[in-house]
Order: sequence, then C-alpha cells, then structure tokens
Amino acid sequence: MTHFKMAARPPAAPDPITALVDDRLAGARCAGQWPRFDVDIAGESDKQRAERLAWARGQCSVCPVLAACRTAVTEQRRPSGVWAGRVYGEPGRPPRKKAAA
Repeated sequence: MTHFKMAARPPAAPDPITALVDDRLAGARCAGQWPRFDVDIAGESDKQRAERLAWARGQCSVCPVLAACRTAVTEQRRPSGVWAGRVYGEPGRPPRKKAAA
C-alpha cells in the first residue's frame, strides 16, 4: 500500500479565481449566500422574487461593509444582483445609461 503525504496547505488558487476575491468585502452579510442575492432564480414566482430581493436589500442595510460594497459595485463592468442594497441587472429592464459628461 502506498501512503501519500498530505500537503501542509492547499495549493494556491488559479489567478482568475483569486481575482474574484475582494478583501474589502470580507464579513459581508451576503457572503456564502449568493443565490439569495441573485437578480433572478429560475422557477421563482414574481411574488417570491420580490420577497427574496426585499430580504436581500434588508441584509445590505445592516451590513458592516456597505460603504465598501457601494464602491466595489461602481468598479464592476456589468453588475448583477443585489449590491449595497440596490438591484442591478433586472430581467427585462435595460441598463441605465450614464449621463453625458
């Protein structure tokens, strides 16, 4: 029987995955609950969706990293879901156009 020695620490994450981590959002109320903060869930009724998104926005209102989240969402190319208490990328709704400078 061959015995394998376990590594002291897991291998480093690939760069594309590491790039998704934003240390400013550590401790966010949404951490680990991403489906609840998605803009749309297949098979969900309009009422269920409205209730879920209202709950998610409520979580944002008491989140310890709300200010950092407001900043982080402005850095996203196409934000989707609930960010800093706002819903982005709603189905059937075109994105807002930025005002001309």
